[in-house]
Amino acid sequence: MTDPIPEANIHPLHPQNEDKDNLRLGVFQPLSNVLAIVGTVSLIYNLAILMPKGDWLSVAVYSILFLSMITATFGSFFPYSLRVTLVGGAIFLLGAFTFILYGLNKNGVVFLLGFVFINAVLLDRRAGIVSLIVNAALIVFTGFGYHLGFLAGFTNPLTLVGSISQWVNTLISTTLMGVMMVAAGSTMVNNLEKTLTHQKKLSADLELERKGLENTISERTQDLNRRASQLQTASHVARDISSFENLDDLVTDTIELIRDQFGFYHVGLFLVDEDREFAVLKAATGEAGQHMLERNHRLKIGLEGIVGYAIEKNEPRIALDVGKDATHFKNPDLPNTHSEMALPLRSSGKVIGALDVQSEKAAAFDTEDVNILDTIADQLAMAIEKVNLLTQLKNSLAEVEASFQQYTQKAWHSHLRNAKRNYAFRYHRQHIEVVDDGYVEVKAALEANQPTVTVQRKADKSVQTLVALPIKLRGEPLGVLNLRFDAGHVPQDTIDLLENTANRLALALENARLLEELQQRAERERQIGSIVSKVRSRADIDSILRTTAEELGRSLGVAEVLVQLEEQ
Repeated sequence: MTDPIPEANIHPLHPQNEDKDNLRLGVFQPLSNVLAIVGTVSLIYNLAILMPKGDWLSVAVYSILFLSMITATFGSFFPYSLRVTLVGGAIFLLGAFTFILYGLNKNGVVFLLGFVFINAVLLDRRAGIVSLIVNAALIVFTGFGYHLGFLAGFTNPLTLVGSISQWVNTLISTTLMGVMMVAAGSTMVNNLEKTLTHQKKLSADLELERKGLENTISERTQDLNRRASQLQTASHVARDISSFENLDDLVTDTIELIRDQFGFYHVGLFLVDEDREFAVLKAATGEAGQHMLERNHRLKIGLEGIVGYAIEKNEPRIALDVGKDATHFKNPDLPNTHSEMALPLRSSGKVIGALDVQSEKAAAFDTEDVNILDTIADQLAMAIEKVNLLTQLKNSLAEVEASFQQYTQKAWHSHLRNAKRNYAFRYHRQHIEVVDDGYVEVKAALEANQPTVTVQRKADKSVQTLVALPIKLRGEPLGVLNLRFDAGHVPQDTIDLLENTANRLALALENARLLEELQQRAERERQIGSIVSKVRSRADIDSILRTTAEELGRSLGVAEVLVQLEEQ
């Protein structure tokens, strides 16, 4: 029925207890709305009766009462206590007017009790007591006024003056009923206040509990998300480090990935030197890390820093506050470090280095961080060991290949020199012929050790394509496969076919050479066996020496053989 009362216009009697004032305001507003409606109807009814009779005093009183009620109901901009006072005053004025005009004949007592109720419930107990005193004073004043005669001018045919005892009974009954109203109203308000306070406390406790649960859930969610991200990073690191074949790329990319994914201030990787005396920085993040790498930063194992301790003890070392850890090495390149953790890198039962992580936050590491990073450190150690083994294998393979190339070169050089002939065959005009020298492109292919393709124009302006492919065995050229095409272009498929043919030809030549070498060795073994058998068949020294010289000369085809015994 009325606009909501702005909170700024509520003026409680007791600022320390807003809940009680808000409760009373909640009771007052609907009550004043009802009284305003009743007052409006009553005013219209009384005006219709009183105005024809010319009773302007009653008209004025009822009009003032109505204006007071309307002001209290709709005057939300007035202080709360003033509005209650207006309502209570209007009811009291109505009761006083009724007593003065009609004495004990009308319902003036009802209005006076309403005045007490309004003050006791909507204001406080003190206001209720004051209203009791005012009511008693009014009854005493009115009773004496009628009996002493100074209110005789207000009497009318409906006025019931009554006896002194009746006025005393009215005073006592009104006061007792008012006392009960004050007590009941105060008790009711206090109980409602306690209930409201208890409910508000419960609501506050529930709100705190809700916020606590929300914070706990949020923290747990953030922690789970962080752990999931860390586990994903660990999996990502494990997947990536398994693909590296170069040690420098492996350690550099891995520590950069750890720093980016975990948000650390600095990440470094140390490897133990050959003498196992120092932990040498192999890779580090950021500009500070580059400075340390440039000056060959290293720490004495067991004596310097958390890294040296972790390597010597073969266990993780954590400093949650580096200022309080005597083992921590204060690095001028990393002035913002507040917590540090070093994790040993283990491989084949020994420590090969350490993973060092540093944070700008104090107490930045917990058990989960240690477990995840320790797993990454183990994976990194295995990857480093794998790369080292792969590097050693590549070096060994390169040495073997170099040895085979050298052997192949010497073996074929010896074979061609012993053969005392030129292996060069040409297919020309559907005939095979032996040639002494090859073409220019042959030398070019041998020098380049790769296929060469040359296009040339002949005297008759026809075009010829010259293709020369080295016959390579273990990377060592044995000869050249040379072809001439009467065309200006040779398809790549044809060149690939020729390369495969040259490779297989090299294997076939090597097999033939090995077979010839094996046959030569077998022949030499047979000759040696024959000579030894004949020598053993002789019984005296002269015969043995004679037979030896004769058989060697015959078998080897030399011009002269001398076998001589001589005293030293």
